[in-house]
Amino acid sequence: MKHEALVNATDLDQWAQKNESKALLAKLIRRLLQASAVKFKRIDFQSEEGIYTGGWDGFLDSPQASTYFMRGLSGWEVSAQEGVTAKANKVYLARTKNSKSADRRKTAFVFGVMAARMASRS
Repeated sequence: MKHEALVNATDLDQWAQKNESKALLAKLIRRLLQASAVKFKRIDFQSEEGIYTGGWDGFLDSPQASTYFMRGLSGWEVSAQEGVTAKANKVYLARTKNSKSADRRKTAFVFGVMAARMASRS
């Protein structure tokens, strides 16, 4: 039996170009994490109007690791825009500059969730 993908890279890339994707991507990530059936200590992802408040797109505190997330506290940034490499660098600098050293030692930075295709994988 041939497996048909529900969504492929082209579908995600086209969706990322729509305005609605910016407001819904973090919500999608939250729902996918919740589907793991792990009882997270904290799962907090901004979506819809909440994405315009600034700060992190989401936080996850997990008692265990999986293929898709790590154990412990992680701060997440997601992107549905092109130019994600430049955005990742900019956001990383801002998050590290505006957080305490003790917080940085306890929190992993996750910026790997993006809907738009990267120009290269270097």
